[in-house]
Amino acid sequence: MSENKNTGPAIRSFSEMFPFTDDSDLNEHWRELRAEGYAYGFILDVRVFPRPIPPSKKAELGEGITPLAKRAREILHELKTKHYLNSCEAVNAERRRRGQKPTGDAVKLAKFKADFDQAYYGKLRHSEKARRIVDLLRALHGRQITEQWNKAEGEQLENSIRFVLLSPFLNAVRALDTEFFKLLAQAAKMLSSRIYNSKDKAIGTGDTSRDKRILEYAVEIAGTPTHTPHEINVLFDPGFSKQREKVQRARDKKLHDKLNELGVPHKHKPSGKASPNYKKAGKKARAAWESR
Repeated sequence: MSENKNTGPAIRSFSEMFPFTDDSDLNEHWRELRAEGYAYGFILDVRVFPRPIPPSKKAELGEGITPLAKRAREILHELKTKHYLNSCEAVNAERRRRGQKPTGDAVKLAKFKADFDQAYYGKLRHSEKARRIVDLLRALHGRQITEQWNKAEGEQLENSIRFVLLSPFLNAVRALDTEFFKLLAQAAKMLSSRIYNSKDKAIGTGDTSRDKRILEYAVEIAGTPTHTPHEINVLFDPGFSKQREKVQRARDKKLHDKLNELGVPHKHKPSGKASPNYKKAGKKARAAWESR
């Protein structure tokens, strides 16, 4: 990039846009997750517990909290997956502070982060400014979806939050930041293509691109092989089982290879006389997954 090109002011992180007064005890990664969740319309209670939380404590923590709608849970899971590596680092920092051993395989976690960044940001992943522009667009789009559940917040508060999210755009106009608008056009084109070409725009934010969705699924199953590639295809596409058997087998093989490439554990298709009816098995798996 030439030295005389105007790169404009730096884009603030979400935790700088939305600082919370009770964030002082939180790791920087938790603060960013909490603030980005707020940008989307979620108020997150982020804490680190040194040991597994017993059911009684979970019930106590959940008292008075209205369960989220299915689509809201999907959007929140997208955010949790995005922050997965940083969350693991935050947990391990707390464990080390308490004199406990860190958890997880650092190499595998780093690979997961690299794979997810590629799936989430595409060609814009190499630039911090570009990533923040993608994050802003995703947050504004996500907030448009979640505002149907947040109408009680009040119009004045909603307008002030929107103004904060739009401030980087206004700053770029004031600075005539040509780089910002070039990256903005690329980010908008990527997200528009993903969301409006999605087979089901009502899933999460509408971005159901394959690798991103596979990695979100990987976080959901937490390292436990849960479904065969065929069952995963049915989970991702309700109309999958209606396709010709030859097409299903080809797509199952393609997904099998992609799962292995991304390091996502899965069950293997049983063979022999005991093989199940995969049309019924796929539907059963999808019903069980959606009722979780």
